[in-house]
Amino acid sequence: MDYVQHNGDQVSPVQILFRCEDFEGELRGSDESYKTAFFSLNELPEDLFSEHKQMINDLLSGKEQPIIG
Repeated sequence: MDYVQHNGDQVSPVQILFRCEDFEGELRGSDESYKTAFFSLNELPEDLFSEHKQMINDLLSGKEQPIIG
């Protein structure tokens, strides 16, 4: 997924998806996150980035190995 941004920067983003089945405590954000929240897989926000949608679709496909796009 290497690409060049509008300002000419070349980037190689790393995206990691975590699946949580049980959670206790307080979910905290950071300076890098606009908003943090948990969602069930059947109630995801509509405005997800296309790369994030693909990662979730890969998770839901049932494949056990990482899928590199």
